[in-house]
Amino acid sequence: MEYTSLRQISRDNDNSKVKVRVLRMWDAINIANNHDLLSLDMILVDEEGTLIHASIRKNLAQIYRPQLNEGSIYTITNFLVEENKGNYRPVYNKFKILFNSTTLISKFSGFDHSIPQYQFEFVDYGTIASRCYDTTYLTDVIGILDYIGAIEEIRTRGRPTKLRNIQLLLEENKSIQTTLWGNTAQQIDDDFFKTNKGPFVVIVTSTIVKTFRGDYQLSSTFATKLYVNLDIPEVAEIRNKYTTVNINVKELLPKGHLLQDTMEEIVRKSKQEKYIASQKK
Repeated sequence: MEYTSLRQISRDNDNSKVKVRVLRMWDAINIANNHDLLSLDMILVDEEGTLIHASIRKNLAQIYRPQLNEGSIYTITNFLVEENKGNYRPVYNKFKILFNSTTLISKFSGFDHSIPQYQFEFVDYGTIASRCYDTTYLTDVIGILDYIGAIEEIRTRGRPTKLRNIQLLLEENKSIQTTLWGNTAQQIDDDFFKTNKGPFVVIVTSTIVKTFRGDYQLSSTFATKLYVNLDIPEVAEIRNKYTTVNINVKELLPKGHLLQDTMEEIVRKSKQEKYIASQKK
């Protein structure tokens, strides 16, 4: 049976067999209801570099979780394909893969360098601005680490949570502050930047765009992953531009936080922003 490329799958491909790498995995959590698990989610990529979001509902998550690892390659069959209509889409693809009880996965043994180890959908500052409170797509960014704050602990929605603020210098010479919540705050180690020479190119995936005191800011989600000086062409290009520039990572002092909104509040603000934009046309 030949493999179907991710760009070829559709709701009519009942017998598709794909060969993909699991790029990133995360638990989708219902923050409005006791932080219950909603699904186990992942981003898949094939040899053409096509990305797709795959999801395993909570009743099947514990069955498939032990069989899946980030970075590994699998062949997957007997899955469902549905239109990707919801908010918080981590990649730009009109379809989404859904595992069911008959889905079969088989780990590919050996090496296959034809499938990318990393793949992102980086956006520029203009796209960041256009996505403010529009939660249709999550946002990947890349930039030089300029400031880093200490890990703090606050209470939000009655629960204690950790946060850390960082600031990235984007290629357009624009700075963007990002609030890292929960476990994401611990994905970046400030001691590393004190003992190693920069510049440090940081990738932050799957964020949402908000505003705080008039400035665009990013906020992490459960899908957010951080990478520092990853060995990919995009990082090398940025580092080469700044090899002769001394960029010291500075301490970012607390000056108020962009508190996590409830899902209902984010959707409300998103609709409000879209309505205002439509009135300006």
